[in-house]
Parts: sequence; C-alpha cells; structure tokens
Amino acid sequence: MYGRLSASATIHIYKNPATIFRPINSLSIPHPSGPTSIRLKSNTVRFVFILCYIGAVVKSSIRNFTVEDDQAKRNPGRPRSEQARAAILTTALELLERVGFGELTIEAVATRAGVGKTTIYRWWPSKAVLVADAFMSSVVRETRFPDTGSVQEDIRAQMQRLAIIFRGSRGRILRSLIGGGQSDPELIEAFRNRWLLPRRAEALTILQRAVDRGQLPPDLDKNMLLDTLYGALYFRLLVGHGPLSAAYIDAVCDAVMQGVLLKSARH
Repeated sequence: MYGRLSASATIHIYKNPATIFRPINSLSIPHPSGPTSIRLKSNTVRFVFILCYIGAVVKSSIRNFTVEDDQAKRNPGRPRSEQARAAILTTALELLERVGFGELTIEAVATRAGVGKTTIYRWWPSKAVLVADAFMSSVVRETRFPDTGSVQEDIRAQMQRLAIIFRGSRGRILRSLIGGGQSDPELIEAFRNRWLLPRRAEALTILQRAVDRGQLPPDLDKNMLLDTLYGALYFRLLVGHGPLSAAYIDAVCDAVMQGVLLKSARH
C-alpha cells in the first residue's frame, strides 16, 4: 500500500536514531519501479522507522554477542594454554616409554594430545628438547633437596628419592635417553641443559650452604664430590650390574660423605 522502504533509508535511520524524533509531516520515498515518489503521513513514517531501528539494534546486539561468545570459546586464555602444555608433556612421556625416542614423532604427540604441531613447536624447538622437558617435569618435585640441618642427610634423602625414580619406568626412559644421546648430539645436549645442569646447580647450592655453615671445608671440590656420589647411581642405572637399593644408596652416601667430613674435621 505504501511501497517499500529502501535499504539506504533503514541504514540512515540506524546510524542516525535522532531522525525518529525529528518533527516531520511527511516523507518522500522513491518508488521501486521508477521516479515516482510516495508521500507517507508523519505517524506512519515514525512508526515504520521505529520498527526498523529496533530491528537493526536487536540484530546488531545478537551478532555482537555471538562474536564475543565465539571468541571466548576460541581464546579462553592462560588456563587452556597450561592444560595444553601439560597434555603435551604427559603424552610425550607416555609415548617415549612405549615406542622409545627413535620412533617418537611430533605428529604422534600432537594427535594424541589433541593439539596442533605448531603449538608444540611454539614451546619446544625440537623433539629432543620436548622429551627432555617431559622427563624433567615428571620428576622435578620429587628430586628437590630437603633442609634437615645436616648436609649428609640432605644428600642421602635426595639420593634415595632419585633411586626410587631410577628403579621405575622413568628410570627406563632416562636410560634410553642417555643411550640415544650417545649417537644424537642434539638429544644429549637437551638432556644436559634441561635435566643434568639444573639438578647440579641445585646440588651445588646445597653444598655451598653446608660450607657457609661450617659443615664442609671451603676448599672442597664440589663438582668432584657430586660426580663421586651420583656417578655411582648412574653407573648402576646404565650398566645394571647391581640393584639401586636403599641399602646401596646409604652405603655410597656414608662412604663418600664421611670421608669428606673427616677431612674437614682434620682441618
């Protein structure tokens, strides 16, 4: 009866809502079939424009809500990143135990962890670094040194915890990493940087604390002491000629530390 409002008229009203409340007597709207225009009465025009404006606002609000909701699902933030990282490390360790380092692939880890390969490479530059981190993250809390007040007991407790790890499935994983590293420079470097050196740095701090307390001599060769203590554990882990029992750990710790403490007492 009154013709149809053009799209341009609707957009104009949406962008300029004040138009609705401007006093008008009539409005000329181009007829879709030609140059003829149709005159609409003011009340009708205002009513139609209000309906158009409300419809446009509602549609825009729904669209914005949907976009924000989709973005929230796609970008949930740090908790999702931490969950993905934990899943990758856990999966890498499981596959490492199952198929070994040589057969493990980034593609398999990504598929099983439910992430993309680019996500893995964003945090780890290579497979070697990934597996070294996976092993380290699984044992780091169990291998920290206590502070009992006695350096000998601190070392004994930490060595006993490490021996428990070496006797289990993670010991087999570590043995395969060290063995594989003999022919893979990238793997052995990742093992040193991600596992060995951080553990040694912590142990050196414990020994220095004992020196500061007067329990160990200031001229102590700390690196040699650590090699003597922990070399015995790694030797049995790799060669397997004897058990890594609690009694063996006690015997090694007592023999080495009592010799050092005796030398300290003489000075």
